[in-house]
Amino acid sequence: MAALAAIVLFFVVPAGIHNRMVSGMSVAFFPKMLLVLIIVFSLLLVGRCVYQARSAPQEPGLENIGIDLILLATLPISYLVIRYLGISAFALLGTPPVMVTYGERRWWLIGVTAVALAVSARLVTVYILQRPPLGIW
Repeated sequence: MAALAAIVLFFVVPAGIHNRMVSGMSVAFFPKMLLVLIIVFSLLLVGRCVYQARSAPQEPGLENIGIDLILLATLPISYLVIRYLGISAFALLGTPPVMVTYGERRWWLIGVTAVALAVSARLVTVYILQRPPLGIW
């Protein structure tokens, strides 16, 4: 994943996105930022896997594949919720069920994460992207 993102970052984005400015910011900024994040987190995941393999080798499991497939199946519903309620409301309403599904039981952490995602989504949409938010909130 990191190699693919690096190829896109260094070859596809420069060839496909012309360097122009919109509202004082390059249009290539967000694709580049997302690709850098993909590279960083992919490398962190590889490092974690290597570290875990050294400390406690175990058989790979597919215990979360059913949950992953259910969450992928809810993407069309998520799109409709985002369209009519907005990304902030979706983050506030959608984060807790996903966190509980994946085993998080500390309600304070679930609440803080949901609120932080909702506020971050609103700030990015309104102040950085300078776009009116979708939906009612």
